[in-house]
Amino acid sequence: MKDFVGTVLSGACVVHCLLTPALLLLGYSGVLTFLAHSFELHLALYVSVTAMAVLSFPIAYKRHRKRMPMFMGCVGMVFLSLALMAESLYHWHTAETIMTILGGVFMIIAHVSNKRFLTFLPPPSTDG
Repeated sequence: MKDFVGTVLSGACVVHCLLTPALLLLGYSGVLTFLAHSFELHLALYVSVTAMAVLSFPIAYKRHRKRMPMFMGCVGMVFLSLALMAESLYHWHTAETIMTILGGVFMIIAHVSNKRFLTFLPPPSTDG
């Protein structure tokens, strides 16, 4: 379930970054675009994605012992962190958009891989 939520949240980052410029190109510059560009929304998405990564990857790694999801998740978090800094510190909107899309895609791949590796494992034993 954590990987599903993490995938949805990471996908929301990607959709958000693709939809906001599209709204601006179409001439929508009202409240919706303002909210979509708000730092608070970016921070909320970042914190949510980070929380799901922390709750998902280490526990799953202990079960499946595959490094790839953890590595991909770390790369994704680096991109998302850089994107947040690019936007909040330097107002580099293009760099922020590109890095968020890359980070979101890496996170989606990491969560999907994590779920697949867990799917093919036997259930954990409850022997004492």
